[in-house]
Amino acid sequence: MAKPDIKPERMNLTPFILQIAIGIHAVFEGLSIGLAKETGEVLALSAAVICHKWAEGLTLGLAFADADIPIKLSTIMIGIQAIMNPIGIAIGWALSG
Repeated sequence: MAKPDIKPERMNLTPFILQIAIGIHAVFEGLSIGLAKETGEVLALSAAVICHKWAEGLTLGLAFADADIPIKLSTIMIGIQAIMNPIGIAIGWALSG
């Protein structure tokens, strides 16, 4: 008897690749804020980041939900994403000081 063609289940890597891309983007956003010299620059850059941060979060959350990633892992990954901007800001401050 021939065995049915059963493929091993694979984890969808799309949300993790998206996580890396958005994370790098967030570090550079934070870096630009951290390197800003004047208050006006900081406020303008911060406003720009805040205005599109919701879209990044929604996209990432939907990608994890669509790939059926367990909620605990999704929460951890989105928590990591949340600290990427502050990391970039800290790097910017260190480089400008």
